[in-house]
Amino acid sequence: MTHDNNYIIMASILYDYADGKEPNPITSWLQGLPLEQLAQLNLKIKQLKECGDQILPNFVTAAVGSVDVQEIKVNGRMALRLLICRGPIDSRLPPQMGKVKAPYPAYEFTLLFGSEERDNRYVPHDAVKQAENRRLAIVADNRKREPHVHVRPPNDTGPTR
Repeated sequence: MTHDNNYIIMASILYDYADGKEPNPITSWLQGLPLEQLAQLNLKIKQLKECGDQILPNFVTAAVGSVDVQEIKVNGRMALRLLICRGPIDSRLPPQMGKVKAPYPAYEFTLLFGSEERDNRYVPHDAVKQAENRRLAIVADNRKREPHVHVRPPNDTGPTR
């Protein structure tokens, strides 16, 4: 949370889909990314946490084939698509540009599924369906998610956030 005159900019609460295994599927996917792509995606995840999905136009876009699933795009050697949703437990809309008169509760996002895009198609091809199934599993049982933890590059011994 940061202050801006009479306004408070609230940080979002981020969760990962969890299937009971360690590490969870989101952490596993992030740990398997090349270092440069992990850094780019970590930056976008940090921006989502600090500023919500209204930070820039098209920062978060609708995932093809779903009303409830969105994607964060990272282009580079691989065209990564991190599939997320607002909520789904607390899916209130954020205040405009993340600024409101205090007090206002933070809002949440859940990281559902990591995929790639090749030839304008998700890889795996059913990535959005898997993300939607995970979202519905969380709606049915909110223990199917856990707080997101920053994934550090291999051999990184710096401070965590």
